[in-house]
Amino acid sequence: MEEKDCFYCEGLKADGSPFIYKMISYTGIAGGTGPTGSIRSKNKNVAIPRSKKAERFHRLAVLIKFLFLVLLLLILKKAPFSSTYQMLIFSAIFLLIGGTVVHLLYRMVKVKSKLFHSPKYPEVKLLEKKGYTRGSHVMISSTPLGTLVYIARWIF
Repeated sequence: MEEKDCFYCEGLKADGSPFIYKMISYTGIAGGTGPTGSIRSKNKNVAIPRSKKAERFHRLAVLIKFLFLVLLLLILKKAPFSSTYQMLIFSAIFLLIGGTVVHLLYRMVKVKSKLFHSPKYPEVKLLEKKGYTRGSHVMISSTPLGTLVYIARWIF
């Protein structure tokens, strides 16, 4: 069995669990339009090889972002904001700081982020040429909820 190189850390072998990049392709509507119809789709899971180091830092990144979210919620509970606008601006800046901390960590340890680098994986690019897009469920990928999920990926 051929040993693969880690996609996220140059020079390391893929000895960790692969990152599963879910993709979806819409094939049409079954049963007509309206409440009796349903969207048909095909799903593909792309296993992107990664090292134990990359896996460890990807998990640490999720933990750091989660901690920033918890800290934000604690601050929002105690802080007296004079307007919703101020609260939203503060929240956005605070979460951006958390994301920046994670990306600085990635640079320091020389690990590529899942969010920005997974779409560059050759198999993912090939499936995109065939009409697949990022996503795992039709409802999430084809509605405005998909935008919220994408934003959540930035946070988590």
